[in-house]
Order: sequence, then structure tokens, then C-alpha cells
Amino acid sequence: MHPLDPIVSRCAKQVYRHLHLEDRINSLSRPETLPLEVDKMNELFRIDTRVLEDVVKQFLRVKMDKKTIGVLIQNIDKALSTYSDDFDDDLSMDMADIINTKRNTSQSLKATEIVSTKRTVIRSLEETAIVSTKRNASPSLEVTETPVKKLKATSDLAFLNTPPASPLEYFSAPKEQSDFNIISSPSGKSKIFEKAPWTILYEIGRFIMTLKIPWAQLPFDAIQIFFQTAEHEPQNLYQTMMKWNFETRRGMKINGLAYTQLEKATDGVWAFHKKCMAPDWEEGRGKQNRMFHYSGVIHIPTGNAVPIIQLRPPKVNASNRMFRKFGQDRFLELKLGKSSHPNMIRMQMEYLLKPFLFMQRTFRFLFVKDDAIILFATEGNGLEPITVKSVIDWHMPIMENWDMTMSKYASRMALGYSNSIGTLQFKPEEIQYVDDIYSTKGVISDETCMTDGCGIISCQAMKQIMGCQATDELPCAIQGRIAGAKGIWIISPDLDFTTGCYIQIRKSQNKFKTGILQSDLQLDPLHYTFDLVKNSICVYPSFLNTQFIQCLSAGGVPTQTFVEIMSEYIHRLATVVTENKNVKILRDWIAQSGSIMSNRWELEDHTQKGLWRDMTKEEDEYLDLDDESFDENVSEALSSSSRSVTNASSTYGKINKYSGIPASLHECVVRLLDSGFDLSNAFVATRVTNVFRKVMQNVAIKYKIELAQSCTVTCVPDPTNTLKEGEVFLQLTSRRVDEKTGVRAGIILGDVIVTRNPCGLLSDVQKVKAVDCSALRMYTDIIVFSIQGKRPLAGKLSGGDYDGDIVFCSWDERIVAPFTSCEVPNENDRIKTVFEKDNRTVGQKIGAHPNAERALQECFISVALPDGTLGCYENWRTVLAEKKSLDDNDVVYLAQMCARLVDAPKQGLFLKKTILTEDRNRFAHLPHPSWFMDKKNKQRPEGKKNYKEVNDVYTVQNADCVTTMDFLHATLLNETQKFTQYSRNMFMEDDVYFKDSHIIGPWTKARQMVTQLNDPLLSEDLDTIERTVRENWELYQAQSKHYFALKQQRLDNTYDPTKYVGVELMQLQAESQFSSVFEMEEFFAGEFHNKPSLEELKSNIILCDIQVNGGRMLQSLKASFAYILTINNSKYAKYCYIVAYDAIRRIKADAMAREDKENGLSESVSNSIYKAMNLDRKWIRRLKDSNMPEDPDKKPVRLSPLKDS
Repeated sequence: MHPLDPIVSRCAKQVYRHLHLEDRINSLSRPETLPLEVDKMNELFRIDTRVLEDVVKQFLRVKMDKKTIGVLIQNIDKALSTYSDDFDDDLSMDMADIINTKRNTSQSLKATEIVSTKRTVIRSLEETAIVSTKRNASPSLEVTETPVKKLKATSDLAFLNTPPASPLEYFSAPKEQSDFNIISSPSGKSKIFEKAPWTILYEIGRFIMTLKIPWAQLPFDAIQIFFQTAEHEPQNLYQTMMKWNFETRRGMKINGLAYTQLEKATDGVWAFHKKCMAPDWEEGRGKQNRMFHYSGVIHIPTGNAVPIIQLRPPKVNASNRMFRKFGQDRFLELKLGKSSHPNMIRMQMEYLLKPFLFMQRTFRFLFVKDDAIILFATEGNGLEPITVKSVIDWHMPIMENWDMTMSKYASRMALGYSNSIGTLQFKPEEIQYVDDIYSTKGVISDETCMTDGCGIISCQAMKQIMGCQATDELPCAIQGRIAGAKGIWIISPDLDFTTGCYIQIRKSQNKFKTGILQSDLQLDPLHYTFDLVKNSICVYPSFLNTQFIQCLSAGGVPTQTFVEIMSEYIHRLATVVTENKNVKILRDWIAQSGSIMSNRWELEDHTQKGLWRDMTKEEDEYLDLDDESFDENVSEALSSSSRSVTNASSTYGKINKYSGIPASLHECVVRLLDSGFDLSNAFVATRVTNVFRKVMQNVAIKYKIELAQSCTVTCVPDPTNTLKEGEVFLQLTSRRVDEKTGVRAGIILGDVIVTRNPCGLLSDVQKVKAVDCSALRMYTDIIVFSIQGKRPLAGKLSGGDYDGDIVFCSWDERIVAPFTSCEVPNENDRIKTVFEKDNRTVGQKIGAHPNAERALQECFISVALPDGTLGCYENWRTVLAEKKSLDDNDVVYLAQMCARLVDAPKQGLFLKKTILTEDRNRFAHLPHPSWFMDKKNKQRPEGKKNYKEVNDVYTVQNADCVTTMDFLHATLLNETQKFTQYSRNMFMEDDVYFKDSHIIGPWTKARQMVTQLNDPLLSEDLDTIERTVRENWELYQAQSKHYFALKQQRLDNTYDPTKYVGVELMQLQAESQFSSVFEMEEFFAGEFHNKPSLEELKSNIILCDIQVNGGRMLQSLKASFAYILTINNSKYAKYCYIVAYDAIRRIKADAMAREDKENGLSESVSNSIYKAMNLDRKWIRRLKDSNMPEDPDKKPVRLSPLKDS
């Protein structure tokens, strides 16, 4: 017997859980004794998967007194009975073949009947279920699908009323082909797709794929309507497609739940789409700083199952060199799902090397970057055929790099895919290739290269590069790419703007050869264009982290020093909230901690943007640079990888289109504060508490402790050779005064410590002397290291260099004075034997291969990828260092292993399996310190087992504090528990008002007016408003409870913590109808917005408001009653803000304006202007200095008394 198909198994489990028959689930693992209902499901599944899923979903939705398995069997039998037994093989014939061979009319009619029959099955089941439960059905969200009502035909949606089309008017279903992976594409070629923009085709293909619509059920006229909508109103394409699927194809009345099945592209996508459609877009492609990224998630299962691809909406992201050359529409990025291990990519080589068909384009595997598989469209509608080998050869000519090791060749393919801005195009004669500077006290080698990764650029060239990102600011150093070179370039120390444009590329920067003559015997200008990756980094003040603390403590810094620094930082954080004398200061802190201005800028339309991570100076201090895996690759990812910003922006950009409430916590609070609310409002108080709790948890999880006298900056070598060995130069533009004396001082003087991540050895922290150097005063916000001595200072810091490394620097005497640095230890002898190295070159790998392109693809798939081994060694090092010391041989070995593993893939190093097994046996079972265990547990995602259970480790309970981290952990628990203990609100209940008189005003005044005017129609309308709002509130309460109950059940049932169980998520979506809280809230906000309908309202007052004032008074009345209903249920409930956020803000703002102005109207600001507004930094500083309350007569909101820890 064959095992049960996963879809049938999932449907059966849903039914059993729904009927509380969990004991039957075990029977699904025994195919020889399946229950009758499962056999029926199997039978229907083999005929039509979609119908089976619809039957099960309908059974789950409908409520009835006695719902049994028998009812389900009857529904399945009814579905089966609609299919005739005489299906012949002709029905599976491709529609294109039917057209070409001109089959007889009876076959066409039979095919039509099949499509119609499927609709009838779904419709009849719904009607039967609804009729059978009509008397008993409660007003529940679940019973909403009814037979579709006849719609009024409109120009855009007229096709919704047309009868079913002939099979000759449908697309052809793709034939199963073993040589292709079909994502979503009809059979054959269709001219209808030829002139359509790729963004539109991508969205249509994603819609068809996600909703599992057979191409044989997609008529041509529907596609034409999609194209017409996309041409004139592309932002309405999503709604048009969803309406067609539900109302025309499936015969259901569409409602808000329908829109939860497919993620919608943001409005910013369509604004950018219009920009891309401009006539001059293609000509200026090489200068575009933003482009579309088309991506998806690929789930690679274990065993022989085929990977599953889920496409995501397009996103506007940074450009890169390959996009600027070949176009944004040729690339498709497939990111590995959370349950897929990077090593599983190699196991799917046969699958990945097959062409992928998507919307009549052929995509082929190009290379792997981090955890993403990059596909390239080699041919298809509107494309000039280009082979994968041609793309590779353009970026890194194979023959020119014939002797490069394949490991380096594969890793450097990703350099052309780094997010960057195409800026200044240099002429060949303006590019100067120069030698590196080496130490005069040793032999020439990589370890004695004093300028590794850093070149010089003229001031004039730097000015033009900055002009390309629309800024007049001239940084001292930039990171970028040009031709085959990468690294940092600093401005020439002569500051001569008359020398013209030139750039010097050092030998250490030149990673591969490129820029050869093209087929037209011309040089490609893109190879000589400077691709700007990021400006130099400067974060002041900066933060300590676990690794820094361990090394500094081992170097002599007393434990009490770190305890004091932590207590000071926590006190500063608490002061912002607990001493809230001015709401503007509170607003500024929340805006900065959430980086709202940079996020708003990324969402701004109709403007050419600069670097992808476009931070303003006041927000730099909140950059998260303390990640302990922060190395060259991660620091580069700060700007060249958009993952963190993309995630933040995608969440940030979500705004409930009906109520206006942002998905971003920080943006939500800031807008409420801007409207006049303060901490006396319960909703604001809880949200501010959440912001503060997140900051405190960040301290508790990462030990991210701000140090006032510190900074994190880009390091560069001294271009003047003025600094002596052991000297550095550091000048900060944002350091206006000395932290201790208050004297104006931008230049740091005296002893300082410098380090960088990873920091595993005592020698990774060095004490040096910061000096003033007149020859270097033009360099600001970077730290200049001496090039004198035996080896570069950057090399001493865990093997760093100058191609973009970022270092932590502190001049706090409490840390610097007691610290003693040491020399870099020699490499552990064991390190030399634990790796196997692949030295085979490009020529050796592909020279004898009959298909060079295939050989390259196989090599790119086979390269080593980060797989978690580095994390294991770092954990072992941390635990062992706490038990022993940093200079212990085993600790040194583990630290050096971490340093090697960082660059192992690029160097072609493969860790021997026997070594990993041996090291695991030696180090994995050491007793873990309580602080380390607590930290790891807090880092684990919700719903996964704790770190101890997963890794089979143990810790000594109630152990005495011994190390610095032990004492810090104890202090941290004592301090942070005071603030994280609040589950809801950290402020005194008496200071947080129960009711806001401003918000309840409109409703209470309206009721008073009814009494005064004795207006029965107005009274009836108010009753109608009250009824519809109350019904919406009750449904929201019920569905919200249902959603979170299912979510909790999924988390409770998650057994394997190392995997993300997608089946449970799919089940949750099917049963709750919502894939996220945001979707659920937007649905109810939409219902709130659209009810009561115009036909239900009778009062002339209300009707006049709707006609004359756009229903503003009606919105205020609904919002006011929703507020009253909400707080009567719970003081801290949020329903009214979910459904009427903007209306409540408007009521509050106007009410606050009446205190100052007779007209009672708040300031009017357009949306585009408001998004660009922020509080002035000087204004905030003066408010902080004055320490005066904003309203002396208003009672401050006090912090709630702390409980004993």
C-alpha cells in the first residue's frame, strides 16, 4: 500500500481535530486499514484536489447541531456523484492541441461540462450546508459564503457577469515534462503575454500558482481584463483577480476573508511600477538606485519529495551591478525556508539544474548567495536569449580567471550581486593600479600587508560619487566595487579638488580579472563604474557586548566596572519614560529607537534614493552593530544585504487601509503622540510599555550596554605614514564636548582600546594611543591606524583588514586604564590538520568537461555554505572560556577555529567530519553558565523548545557568581525584572484615565441632541450605528479568540524545535481564515468602515454629512461609540484603535486645538509632508537641558510601584 498523500492526510487531521476525534489520527499511518471517510477523500483527491479541499473547508466552516463524520461522507459522495464515469483520455489533452486539431464540438462541450460541473459541486455543497444550518447559525464570521448575487456590470469588471467560456477560449494546461520544473506557466506560447510588463505577468503567475488555479480554467478574456486593469489602475489588479477567482470561477460571494489567501503587493510597488513604465527608464537603467526584486521561498523537504516554491510579492530594493546590466526582470531569488538546511541544496542538484518555467520564461540556476538560490531568465517573451555561461563570463571571464581556485571563483560571483549604487564612470586611464605597502620589519606576506583592502580616490571623484546619491556630504571613506576590485577608498590627503578624477586600486583589492572587450570590441562601461556599497560607518556612542566584556575582563578590567556601566545605562533608559516631563522628548526617543524616519524615507515614492540603508545621523546610534557574529561579511551586509532593512520596511510599510493604524509599534505610538495623546491614555501607555520592554529585553538578551565614551567606526590605514607604531587618529564630528569635562572636543586623545567582532582571544583587544595629527585632520568619523610596525593593527584584531572592517573603540578610563593587551598567539598546531582544502582551479574543474556551463553550475551548487558549524564552535568557546580562561590552549584553539570557519568557504576549506565529531564529544557537554543558558533561551523563537532540551546540555543550578558575566547576569536580572514584570502597563492605574472625555464627546453629544431635537430618524440612525458596531465588535472578539487559540495549539503541538513546521501554519490559515493578526484586523476594520450602509441610514443630518462632508461626522460617531464600547469591556482593550485609528486621532487633535484656537481645528498637514516631519535635534537638546514640564498644570503620569524581585 502507498502512504497517504500529505494533502489527504492534512484534510483528515483537520476534520478529526474539528470533531474532537484525535484518536483516529493514528489510523492514518496504516494505509491498509484506512477509515471509510479517508478512502472517500482519497477517491475525490485523485479526481480533483481543489474540490476535496473545498468540501473539507465547507464542512469545517458550517455550524450545525450534530456534525458527524457521516455528514462529511454524504458531502463527499455528493461531490463524487457529479462526475460521470465515462471520462476519456481526450479530456486531459492539452487545450492547444484541441484548437490545432479542431476536435469535434462534442468534446468541447464535454470539457465545458467538466469546468461547469466543478463549479456546481462547490456551489451545491455551499447551498446545502447553508440551508441545513440556516435556523441554527449564530452571527458568526465563519458562515459568510453564499451564492453570488448578480453584480452590476462595470467597464473593468464586466467579465464577472459573462457565462462560462468555451474551452477554446481557455489557456492550455502545461504538460508534465521531466526536463522542466514548472512554477506556473501555460503550455505553448501565447501572444497575449508578449507586450505585458513583467511585474504584471509575475503577479498574475503568482496569483494562479498560490491559489492553485488550473490553466485550463483560466479564460483569455479574464487575462485581458487583468491586463486592462493593470494598464490603467495597477493597484487594483489584486482585487480584480481575487474577484474573478471567487465570484466568477468559484461562484462565491467575495468577502474580506478572500483577500487573506494571497499576500498583496504594497502601494509602493505600483508607484515604482509606473516609474518603470516611463519611456526613459530602460535607457537610464544603469543609473537606477532602486529596482524590483522578485523572490520566493523554497522549502526543501527530506527524502525524495520535490521542493515546494512559494512566490512573494515584488519588492523595491537596492540595485546591483547584474541588475543594471541584464535588467531587474531576469532574476528570481529563492530563499531557503526556515526548515531547509543549506547543505540540502547540494542534495537537490538534479532538481535545481533543470530549467524552471514561469509565465513562459525559462529560468536557470545561476549561483547561490548566502541562503538564496539565484535563477536567471535565459529566454522567453520579450527577452533576448542569454546563456548562464554568458552572464558568468561577463562578470568574471572564465579564461582570464582560469587559474583561480573554484572556491574563490564561486564566492566572488556574489560580488556582482551586492546591493549598490552605480555612480561615477571612470575612464580606463583614470584607473591606477598601485602596489600595497608592506612592513619593513618582516618578509612580504599577507600578514605584513599594511594597506590590505584600502585604496585612494581623488576628492573630485568622491564629490561626483556623492552627487549620484543626491547628497552634498563628502565622506572621508566609502566602500564599493569597481571592475574586479572591492574594498575601502579614502579621499586623497592633499584635499586637492583640481587634480581631476582618479582612483587607485591596490593589488590586495583586485579580486578577479574583468573588463575585457565585449562582442562589439568595446569595453562595457559598467565594469568601469564605481558601485557604491556604503559610506564609512560611525556610531557614537556605541555598545559593549558579551565577547567584548569577556575579553576586557580577562585583560584586567574589574567586574564592578561593568556592573556600574550597566546600571548607568539602564537608569538612562528608564529616565526617558519614568521622568516624562515633556511628551516631545518621549516622542523623540520612540522615533529614534524605531528608526521611523529612515523607514519612512525608504517608502517615499517619486524620488531617487541614495544608499539602501539611508540612516540620518541622529539615528546612527541605534544601529545594531553588536551581533557577535559581526565580521567582514556581516559588516558588508549592513548595506549590501537588505535583509534586515527589508524586513523592517515591509513590516513598517503596512498600514491598515481602512482605519489607518500602522503595523509598526513605534510608528503607531508616534502618530498618537503627534495627535495630542500622552501617557494618560491607556492604549498609548501600553504601547510605550511595549517599546520600553523591547529595549530592556535587548539588554537582557544581547548584553547590549551603551558606553558613553565609545564609538564604532570604519578603520583605515594612514595614507600619510605619519602615525607611529601603536598610534591612532580619531576625530568625531558628533562629539561636541568631552563626556567628562564638557569642554568642546572632537578629537580623541590618550589611551584607547580597539577591538572588533568576532572577539574570542585576549589579543583581539588592543590598547593603543590616540593622538592629534595635523596631517590627518581632514579625516573625520573614521579611525586611522598606523602603517608602521611588524604587522597591521587591523590584523591583530581577530585577523581583520581594511576592506570595510568596523572596530569598536573606547576611551573610558574605567576600562582603558586597568586593561593590559597582549601579543597575538601563534596558530594552534591542531588547526593545521583539521581542514581539507580544495585547491582545484577553474581550469581543472571545467577544462575537461564537455559542457562548461553545466560544470560551472555544478560547482556553484557544491560550494560550502554557512551551516551552523561556526555557531557551535563559538558557543563551545564561550562556555569553556568561562570555566577556564582565554589563554587556555583549548580556548585558543576554539577561537582560532571560529576565525578560520568565517572564511572557510571562500578559502575552499572543508572541516573534516571526524574532527567535528571529536570536538563535539570534547566540548558539547560542558556545564553551561546560567547567564549563557538564559541568553540562549531568550533568543529562541516562540514555540520552540528551550536551548537546554535541544542541545542536551546542563547547567549548575544556584551556582555562586564567579566570572564577570555571572555578576552581570545577576545584576541584569535584578534591574531588568523591575521593568519587564509589567505584562500590560508600567504606569500607575490612577494616572491612566479610564475614559477620555474628548473621544466620548461626539457620541454623548449626539445622544443629547436626539433628546433636544426629538428627532426619531436621528435616534434610529444612532441605534443602527450602535448595532452594527456592536456586531462587528462581537465578531472580532470571537474570531480573535479563535485565532489565538489555534495559534497556541500549534505552538503547544510543535515537537521538533529545530524545524519550522509549515503544515501546522497551513492548517492554521485554513481553519482561522487569516494568515496573520494584521489581516484579521484589517478585515474587521473594513467591515467597520463599510457599515452601516447608505440604505440603512435615514436621518437628513447624517445623509447631509455624507453628501457634503464625506461622512466625517459619521466616522466620528462610529469611532466615539467604538471607543466607549471598547473601554467598557476593558480599559486596555484596543478594538476601537484597530477599526477607527485615524478617526480617533482626528477627534483628539481637534479637541486639543480648541484649547488654543477658537475655531477648534488642528493643524492641517498633508500625508506626504507629515511623513517627512521630525522634531528638530537642537529643540530636543534644549528641552532636555531646561528639564521643564510641557504643561506645569497637568499631573504627571507616575511609574507603577515595583514589585520585589
